[in-house]
Amino acid sequence: ESFMIKILTKSITDNQPLTNQELEAAVAIIDFIVRYYEEIGICIGSADLQVIKHPNRKNPQFCPQLLNPKSSCDLIFLSMNSYAFWCQLIFQVSHEITHCVIHRINSHESQKASWIEETICEAMSLVFLDMFSNNWCRCSLSKKNPTYYASIQKYLIGELEKNGNHGLETCNGIMGLKKVEESSASNRENRCEEMHQLYRLIQSEDDIRALVHYRNYVVPGTILLDTQIYQKAYPSSQAVQYLCRLQKDALR
Repeated sequence: ESFMIKILTKSITDNQPLTNQELEAAVAIIDFIVRYYEEIGICIGSADLQVIKHPNRKNPQFCPQLLNPKSSCDLIFLSMNSYAFWCQLIFQVSHEITHCVIHRINSHESQKASWIEETICEAMSLVFLDMFSNNWCRCSLSKKNPTYYASIQKYLIGELEKNGNHGLETCNGIMGLKKVEESSASNRENRCEEMHQLYRLIQSEDDIRALVHYRNYVVPGTILLDTQIYQKAYPSSQAVQYLCRLQKDALR
């Protein structure tokens, strides 16, 4: 297998080495996520991906090499003090790996719509929290802490208790949607309720496959889905139908 996930063994800016426990946790959790995507037929590809701990960074981030020519590969930055916080690690890295998956399926920046993509990646991080808590025995860290799934469930409940402002649903036309688009990574409250709803509608592998292919259905150069074609491609996916409905409501 040529695909390599390289975990940088020092955090950046402070140059602190990762502990053995941190490295073990990162390997186990990333392996679980990538293996799941591969099991449902979504190959993450053969290009390398580097995961970097960046404690003081405002937000975690996926940086494709395409937009970052100085880098030798795609990068994921995690804004964590320690990989020993397994819940937070699952939450952050599953979100960023989902960005990576989406990018590797379709790397056309002209078909990237942040308001959609951030909503999908945030929902997927909740899906993975749920998946880890229900399948904890399938993660090698369960040998170290067999009952940790309860902490993951608690973390998920905490995330689901966060409130938003329905900004996406009520954004009144294309200008409003563009505002949501521009602040999609920094102002998550705009999409919080809608993201929770999308999470609840992700019921199957088909839904996940449909969502990570969303860029194929964005009208190039816009932030809009071709809802007719997308809905037609995945008629039985409630998650896709919901995203398309969100767009229609937003453009009213």
